[in-house]
Amino acid sequence: MIFRVLERYHRCRDRYAGSASFSSWDRVDGLASNSSKLAAKKMGIWATFSTVPKLVRVEVRYYAQLRETLRLSHEEAEMELPATEDDILAHLAAIHPAQEKLIRASRIAVEDAYLPRGTVIQELTSIDVISPVSGG
Repeated sequence: MIFRVLERYHRCRDRYAGSASFSSWDRVDGLASNSSKLAAKKMGIWATFSTVPKLVRVEVRYYAQLRETLRLSHEEAEMELPATEDDILAHLAAIHPAQEKLIRASRIAVEDAYLPRGTVIQELTSIDVISPVSGG
């Protein structure tokens, strides 16, 4: 099964190599020159075609202190999926470097629910970025 997945990967990579939706081949491009067995060993048993990164447009909504400091309630950003919460926050921090510390301390909510840290997000259309708040 792994070998069929790798064959699909190679066919797709060759077909869409110039496409914007396959702009992150650098992470897995070294596999193309290896034999299928070595590539499967490198990727591990859990390697599937869905691990190939794709670029998606995501609506990002900001709340609390972050909304005030950025002077921005929402924006659209291109993100690479699959990604973890930390990956997404790092991407947003790169877009707004002046607020990097606050962004990295924030949490992300998807579909009105916080995600456990380390959760891999496969599909996404919008996220809420909520900076730390306190009160009494």
